[in-house]
Amino acid sequence: DQLRTKTAHKVRRLLGSMGIEEDVVWIKKFVPYHDVPFWISAMDICTIPFNHYHPTAYYSAPIRLLEYLALEKPVLSTPVPEVLTIAKDYVNVVLTAEDYVREIKSYIKDSTKYLDKGKQGKRVAMQFTWTKITQSYRLFLKEITEKSQSRGKLIE
Repeated sequence: DQLRTKTAHKVRRLLGSMGIEEDVVWIKKFVPYHDVPFWISAMDICTIPFNHYHPTAYYSAPIRLLEYLALEKPVLSTPVPEVLTIAKDYVNVVLTAEDYVREIKSYIKDSTKYLDKGKQGKRVAMQFTWTKITQSYRLFLKEITEKSQSRGKLIE
């Protein structure tokens, strides 16, 4: 999958060398949407390992970010612009497999700062509910419709 980095494989090897690979659960199968909160709630730390050099990933808006934050989970993410725009203060940004391992080690040593960021991130997620997104979209459509109509009247 070109949208993801090869970091997962490197992280797995590094965790194995640390003797803690068995403590990490990798979810590889499709999870039905209604089961997503269950799986996320079981996670200690969540990741968004998108390849930020790939144009599709670079311009993506990962819904998983909002799902993680809504459930107050600590997040490790590569520097995808939308993640940084929405939640840079609530996400731990990583570039390499070594960064992931460093952050995981830090979390194991003292999870407080990670858990605090996760809890604070819920406020961000609540700004992006489907209701609020729909309201914002309707307002945008109304504004451009009104501008379009007023321009049409000026031409007449």
